[in-house]
Amino acid sequence: MPLPEKTKKMTMEKVGSPEFWVEFKRVSALAYDENLKIFPPGENEGSVNLIEVTKREFSGLIVAWNIPDEGGEILPIPSVDPKKAFTVPTIYVECLAEEILKDSLEAKKGPLVKETETN
Repeated sequence: MPLPEKTKKMTMEKVGSPEFWVEFKRVSALAYDENLKIFPPGENEGSVNLIEVTKREFSGLIVAWNIPDEGGEILPIPSVDPKKAFTVPTIYVECLAEEILKDSLEAKKGPLVKETETN
């Protein structure tokens, strides 16, 4: 079975901005140690600040984007300048988070085990 592509590029077409794109690391293609840094084991919603978790995850996963600030300048990605990067509109954050989750879940449904082997 071939390994998954390391990154995925998506547009913000779903939220009315097809001219903007984001490239992110695919969770299924991360090296195991990198996965543990971005998604530490033992975290659950009751014990962590979800805003900080989202910022950490985006900093670890976003490779590039062309999303501008209000003045038209391309914002730095979260790993370069989190303070500026997170001035991005919330609708883009939600759209990207949804796409990363969807991509991650689809990878888990991949053909690792044939259905007949689980019965």
